[in-house]
Amino acid sequence: MNEMYSKYAEDYTQAIENNIYNAGYDRPSMLSLIPDEVESILDMGCGSGAYLPSLLKYNKNITAIDQSEEFISIVKDRFPDIRAYSHDLNFPIPEKEGQFDLVISPLTIHYIEDWSRLFKDVLRLLKDGGNFIFSTHHPFLDFKSSNSGNYFEREYLTQEWNTLGSEKTKVSFYRRSLSEIINTLIGSGFTIDYLSEGIVDESVKDKNKDVYNKLKTKPQFIFIRAKK
Repeated sequence: MNEMYSKYAEDYTQAIENNIYNAGYDRPSMLSLIPDEVESILDMGCGSGAYLPSLLKYNKNITAIDQSEEFISIVKDRFPDIRAYSHDLNFPIPEKEGQFDLVISPLTIHYIEDWSRLFKDVLRLLKDGGNFIFSTHHPFLDFKSSNSGNYFEREYLTQEWNTLGSEKTKVSFYRRSLSEIINTLIGSGFTIDYLSEGIVDESVKDKNKDVYNKLKTKPQFIFIRAKK
């Protein structure tokens, strides 16, 4: 596990509360994809619970999971009524078949290599007609860091991020092509309902006009809603 999500869990929680990429770009983009009627939710890769205040407006029947035990401890402290536990997404999720009508996974699945197994597990957990909404790195962005120079080759990359401010931390994740993302979803049994390359909150313009203009013209993440 990347140490930013374990050793620096408290610092990370504070850093993403109101920052540009998480609060001003990822969250509004993801929340715009949630249907009006949601009865049961799985927050898959919940982190320290940044999405939970928004999800609770839809329904209180929420299960939150994350590999980081430090994050889960924070979630339990902040949201004592939420069912939350630590789980490694490289293994099947211990929940009943057809239990959720929404599985949401913000900026998590690029840490998992086998998407076919994961997506089939998500499909199993969803009710018929349920939605899987996730965000991940934009494939064209990640390709800039490719070591192989082959866009279609899946790669395990390590970068230094300044999410925590001046202290950079190493983060490792998998890069893959757009065709692999789409075809793995379809091959797992999903129908792609909507694809977005991001909504930038207007508040970002006041925080950093240069970053605002970059996000409006050069997408950093990709956002997908897939239906069972």
